[in-house]
Amino acid sequence: MPVDQGYTTVFATLDADNSVTASYSLAVYYPSASLPYNESLAEGRGEFNITNKNLGDGLADVWTHDGGNQCMTATGKADSDNKASESWLVSPSIYIYFNGIDKTYLTFEQAVNNGFGDIAGETTLWVRELGGEWQNVAIAYPEAPADGSLSGFETQTVDLTAYLDAGSEKRIQFAFKYTSSADAAGTWSIKNISVETKEKTFAFSSEEVTAFMGDEFTAPTLINGYGGTVIYFSDNGGVATVDINTGAVSIVGPGQTNIYAILEEAGREAYYVLTVVDRHSSVSLPYEESFSGGKALFSIDDVALGEGQSEVWTHDSGNQCMKASATVDGAGRASESWLVSPVINKNSYNNSLSLSFDQTVDNGFGDVGTEATLWVRDVDGDGEWEQVAIVYPSEASDFESQTADISKSHGMSRTVTIQPCHTAAMSRRAAACCSVRHKRPYHIILFRKKIPAWLSTRTTC
Repeated sequence: MPVDQGYTTVFATLDADNSVTASYSLAVYYPSASLPYNESLAEGRGEFNITNKNLGDGLADVWTHDGGNQCMTATGKADSDNKASESWLVSPSIYIYFNGIDKTYLTFEQAVNNGFGDIAGETTLWVRELGGEWQNVAIAYPEAPADGSLSGFETQTVDLTAYLDAGSEKRIQFAFKYTSSADAAGTWSIKNISVETKEKTFAFSSEEVTAFMGDEFTAPTLINGYGGTVIYFSDNGGVATVDINTGAVSIVGPGQTNIYAILEEAGREAYYVLTVVDRHSSVSLPYEESFSGGKALFSIDDVALGEGQSEVWTHDSGNQCMKASATVDGAGRASESWLVSPVINKNSYNNSLSLSFDQTVDNGFGDVGTEATLWVRDVDGDGEWEQVAIVYPSEASDFESQTADISKSHGMSRTVTIQPCHTAAMSRRAAACCSVRHKRPYHIILFRKKIPAWLSTRTTC
């Protein structure tokens, strides 16, 4: 039976004549594996070897397969008696290349009972370079039940990096060593073993972002698990430039660019796609905007803000809409703010155009018909805003759909706006959502969102 890796010569001698012999050379190798390495032990010991260095009287083995728990289990009991033993469950050799940066981890699940005298000395983990000296690795243990039953399986993760040299290629082994004595013989179960190298994180918090001309832009966060010096660059300086040292982005013009972060010492690269949009540029039919991610191409014109107000229109991510409110600490404030669509090119369409949106209001308005209004203007004509009559939901309603005929403006392009104008007499808040989508036969269709007791509308053309 093979005992350890190495070479030996096996002889056979004829008893009647010692001069008659035969021999052969035997080379014993540990099984070899590469990363990622996984062994569940569900069907048996797999490529692990068992080395029994001491079997007490009456012990035939220590490590056996437990089909019920799908694991390998070690115990030094025989006929309910404690026996002295030492047995190693030894892994195949595992090829690892260590680049000096990333971490290599050994993970396994283990369970124990309370039969040990000193569990930390009687159930141990060892690691070595193939053919080298074994080194003990400290591990933690599950809490054993007082009734002597097996604990639940708990996951243990060990960093093997300390046993590797940077830039080296090595074959390592690890082993689970079990010992017992006449005084104590516990039970130790092992399963679901894996060894893998995990790269540290080097990535931006978002892979794709949109910035709007004239708005403040905050770049995604670079998550750098390595440390070191990072340099940044943009591959389209006509869209955005970036500070080479800090990653701060300066918007230049509409378009798309990739913003890169490079960590040369670790050979790592990350980037995100930045799309810059000019809200003042025109859009074509069909056009739609859900407001699910923000105001998008719409712009906000705060004509008047009441005392203590910093904004009227805000994005409600929970209800995926834009809403307007003019209260500060529960008190109404006089304000006027317009949520204005981009210019929408009608081109040569002669069909009727309809704007549809969903809206909901609360009872905080003095006169909702004058305080939350819809306006349209012909950019190619006189450019004057014209109010479009709309119907409002009942107070504290759910979202209701509204369709407005905006064919009256006959120019080639038009702008749509929702204008809530709040008075100081308001005791509660009002909110509005606006989104627009155009569809054959030139009707605007809006998505329905639920927002309790608010005004909301959506705009497109």
